[in-house]
Amino acid sequence: MKIDTLVIASTNPANYKGVSDIKEPLLDRMEQIDMGPPESIEQEIAIGLRNMALDGSIIPEWHLKIIASAIRCMRSSNCRYSARIEVEPSCRATIKAYDHVAASAIRNGRKAVMFADYGRDFANLSLALKSRFEVDYEDELSKDEVVREVVNDAIDTVCGEIYAAIPRSIFGGMMEELSEIGELNVYSGNGVEKYKNLWAFVSSISRRKEEVNSALEITLESIARCTGLVEKQEEGVYVYLPTTDKPECSLCQRSESGLEKIAEDLLYSLFNPYHRDSGDFDVTELIKKHLKPDMAKDFEMYSSVFKDLMKTFGFMRPSKRRGKSSKTC
Repeated sequence: MKIDTLVIASTNPANYKGVSDIKEPLLDRMEQIDMGPPESIEQEIAIGLRNMALDGSIIPEWHLKIIASAIRCMRSSNCRYSARIEVEPSCRATIKAYDHVAASAIRNGRKAVMFADYGRDFANLSLALKSRFEVDYEDELSKDEVVREVVNDAIDTVCGEIYAAIPRSIFGGMMEELSEIGELNVYSGNGVEKYKNLWAFVSSISRRKEEVNSALEITLESIARCTGLVEKQEEGVYVYLPTTDKPECSLCQRSESGLEKIAEDLLYSLFNPYHRDSGDFDVTELIKKHLKPDMAKDFEMYSSVFKDLMKTFGFMRPSKRRGKSSKTC
């Protein structure tokens, strides 16, 4: 009896965990269409959220990105462990990682995921991911170590993006408020609503009121990782590190040369290494006017060395404007 049927099936790539080869007689009767993993992190996040088993705790955008970025890194040739990862994690790793952090938040009575839900040394994420990828010579490189490093790298990246999003108009005010607060517990909030600048940024990145504590935590973690002006004392507790007079204030107060705006821009860039400001304005001649004659004659040499250092550490890149060549710092 002839049966007219069409079978559509899917399988993960052969280099993914838990995948066996399709037998040749069966494969010979099928058309193979390669799809690959999600092309973008947005697709990865959408698949993870759509297939989660748990519902009841919010995973804020920054945690969605951190977890998805870490897992995508393990599939990338740019990953520092790419040569050691023999079997890559599939989208199920993202789904299960989301489930694990959400479950931790629910168990601890939190409405939104916090860094504590990653577990000590990211143990909750390791539990979700370890069975979903393989490394060569595990006695030399443990899966726990791979998870810790890729997650920490992903936190660095996302914190950099969060830090770069802090408006320069409120940056100085935020630092003054953190100095006034001293020690801040992100679970209690320390009445953060009364601090105008800090609250303005935290509330701007919170899509829902349930995310406020998590937004405060990622803001402080970003400042801690990008400037060192704040230090994480323990889980959820951040302390502002006492300093002398704030450089941007003390320098501008002493300046009598009309360079206040330049000094402010340069110092903001030092505090915010992710800040970029483009334009064709060249301050070379202006700076030379304010140098002593014996320093001015060696200016070009020192300037060249300085530019090399700036480019090396990522503070300077070529301008994309047409016309004369310029530098952006």
